[in-house]
Amino acid sequence: MVFTFCSLTFNQESMIIEHLESIKYQIIKYGKGIDIEYVLADDHSKDNTVLIVKRWLKKNDSLFKKITISVAEANQGTVKNYINALNLINTEYYKILAGDDLFYRNNIFKLISDMNKSNIILTPIMYYDETDVGNKHYNYNFFRSIIACGNNSESIKHYLARQYQYSGKIPAPGVFVKKELIDQEFFKALDGYTLIEDAPQFNYHIHQSNSRFASSITPYILYRVNSGVSHKTPSKAYLNDVDRIDRCIHTKKASSGIGKAYCKFLERFLGLSKIIVGFINSDKRKELLSFNKTINKEMRIAGTYLNEIKTNAQSFIKDNR
Repeated sequence: MVFTFCSLTFNQESMIIEHLESIKYQIIKYGKGIDIEYVLADDHSKDNTVLIVKRWLKKNDSLFKKITISVAEANQGTVKNYINALNLINTEYYKILAGDDLFYRNNIFKLISDMNKSNIILTPIMYYDETDVGNKHYNYNFFRSIIACGNNSESIKHYLARQYQYSGKIPAPGVFVKKELIDQEFFKALDGYTLIEDAPQFNYHIHQSNSRFASSITPYILYRVNSGVSHKTPSKAYLNDVDRIDRCIHTKKASSGIGKAYCKFLERFLGLSKIIVGFINSDKRKELLSFNKTINKEMRIAGTYLNEIKTNAQSFIKDNR
């Protein structure tokens, strides 16, 4: 197997080392016998993000078969940087992750090696901030609804297509996609967006004829809250993307207060009804209960892993001032 880790960065000098150390953790613990490539796609950072990455790579270049660094000449927005990253990746198996998020402790190479019947896998993500790893940031009922689809690709696609009419809820950092799904029509689907790539991307995959969806109950990504564009004061470009998504993708999303409340109720009802029906089936019920057990277990031990990554990052920073 050949696998590519790709970091999508913009002004993340204070967080990028933790991100890189989480990649190193995966390679050292699980990457024996796997050729690993690395791609940095930076959107013209104004801080020392690129310099820090180069410094880290110089010390850890033995981890990678190939290293590619791309720095935009001017800031172009998340979507164009994401497209640039995809064009730089030459392997079928890869994962693009923002430079402020982390790969978690579980073996992503095993997950990827199991993608023989599917080409897109949904996995739950765990949310964290500087003080806590926990589910207070996220309602896992969406993922329970996916599990209730029974790992049936058409059932998952049908459910997501229905949900996407109201809002996009796919936790994008936890999705793993094979390169075979990235075609010219995919790039056309992203055309015209500046900062939000996940909604048009997964709306395309949901309706893509050759996409085969599956799910895993194991988390592989730690998502840092309160650091992305959606947590800052919205820019005009961001609001334009949101408006276009509402018009072109969330076609049943209402604009009035009463309409929004009704759509929110309907969206949640569809999800909860899927879970309830899932519990009737013994196999799906077993998987749903196993998911609850897995997430609760990972919540208890995630802090230890996070501390290890932070310690390794601090050690690198101290030794390379």
